[in-house]
Amino acid sequence: MKGFITNATYKVEKDKSYVQLYGKLQNGESFLVENPYKPYFYIKQSDQKKAEKLAPLKYEKTQVENFDSELLTKVTLPSPRMVPEIRSLFGDKKIAYYEADIKFANRYLIDNNILSSIKIEGTSEKSQRVKNVYTDVKISPTNYFPELKVLSIDIETDKKAKQLYSIALYGKNFQKVLLIKKTKVKNAICFPNSQSLLQHFRNLIIEYDPDIITGWNFIDFDLKFLKYEASKHNLKLDMGRGEGDTRLYIRDSFFQDSSAAIPGRVVLDGIAMLKNSFVKLPDYKLATAAKEFTKDKKIFEGSNRYKQIDNAYKEDIQTFIDYNLLDAKLAYNIIHNSTVLDLTIQRSLLTGIQLDRVSGSISSFDSLYLRELKKRKIAAPTGEYGEREERITGGFVRDSKPGIYDNIIVLDFKSLYPSIIRTFNIDPWAYAPNTKGIKSSELIQAPNKAHFKRKEGILPNIIEKLWLQRDKAKKASDPLASNAIKILMNSFFGVLANPICRFYSREISNAITHFGQHLIKLCAEESEKI
Repeated sequence: MKGFITNATYKVEKDKSYVQLYGKLQNGESFLVENPYKPYFYIKQSDQKKAEKLAPLKYEKTQVENFDSELLTKVTLPSPRMVPEIRSLFGDKKIAYYEADIKFANRYLIDNNILSSIKIEGTSEKSQRVKNVYTDVKISPTNYFPELKVLSIDIETDKKAKQLYSIALYGKNFQKVLLIKKTKVKNAICFPNSQSLLQHFRNLIIEYDPDIITGWNFIDFDLKFLKYEASKHNLKLDMGRGEGDTRLYIRDSFFQDSSAAIPGRVVLDGIAMLKNSFVKLPDYKLATAAKEFTKDKKIFEGSNRYKQIDNAYKEDIQTFIDYNLLDAKLAYNIIHNSTVLDLTIQRSLLTGIQLDRVSGSISSFDSLYLRELKKRKIAAPTGEYGEREERITGGFVRDSKPGIYDNIIVLDFKSLYPSIIRTFNIDPWAYAPNTKGIKSSELIQAPNKAHFKRKEGILPNIIEKLWLQRDKAKKASDPLASNAIKILMNSFFGVLANPICRFYSREISNAITHFGQHLIKLCAEESEKI
């Protein structure tokens, strides 16, 4: 049976760790795979005896090497929770460790060469919240583009966001408005207080069983408010496919989106999806996006809308209900009509990153690069946070020569930086910071004097595969796949220039920009000879 992974996590039960993969099967039913698995990382074989005296763990010599061609020992631990402790212990004793920061579930997916689509072989059992629970079964990679069930949610409150008025839920063949009113009202389910409303709200979500929960500014306002309101009544927003309260990670940074974790489901904010898909709008208000991607208009708009909402709640309840439900419907239609949801799914299939994290260029790079390293029996360095020592060299802007010219030709480099990486073998693994003992004929020298070995690089190989996939997507008239691949390839330069990346190197990133400058100057000089 084929399926699509929406969540990858883990649990520890009776001192045994299990990877948990939640998702949607091709028959439309939800699934959970629970397979036993143990965490591990690597140390140098030369450090094994020293490590064995510090921690009684399982040590196994391997043919895996680090970037310096030193053989490594695999260190296996009983639980993921032990990894930070052992890593710290080894670090204090100057024992180098490799790939000790890879998340437990991600490690499992990499080891099984799985991105986001999966083939499951085995029998399943039913559970209360998941249709199919597979335990200790065989899984393998496959190709499958899913149809995911989406539920859009919108809440209404008073002007000061202190009092909850209602919650609207909208999905395929599904629409509900939950309203706080002491008397019955048409087109809504009424509740005497927020406590009883929230309990019903939680039950509705479990019953409808969406894969994705969305809305407009949903995490920072709606879900944050509901979480706070539930806490006032000592309630948990336990509405996932697995047990556990909803967790919020509110970010105040311009560069980071807030996120939410609901076991077995994905929370995707409509605004973030548009921005992360590079959809340009004058602003990202719901009314603006609705005008661009739907035929509907909001009922209340402008600075006076809060007063209109209050008045409608008190005096024109049917208009209020229509307003609340329409806002939920608009968010639902925008992400479908704009195709940003399909693009998000495509990016997940391409990189193996979960739907709510596909915009993370570093994690996407890591996911692909680590898989290629594993095929070559090479372990990556453990990621360490760093600070950029100085700015990398930027692009070249040639001074113009004023005048009137005939026969103007416009030239554009096709994917300049990815092309440079591919052509000149610019790659973290092929980078040679020390060229002693290496023949000059075996090296490629960049204009900034950085050197790269003339052996099949990993990053150039990844780009070549992506390039072929993009050409196929274009021939097949598949703009979603083509755009997803373009976004991914263009992100690689920025990743290598980011000190948070495990493969960060100022010399490598500067090699790319220096080659770019060199090629542009060369073309300019040659054009003047014509």
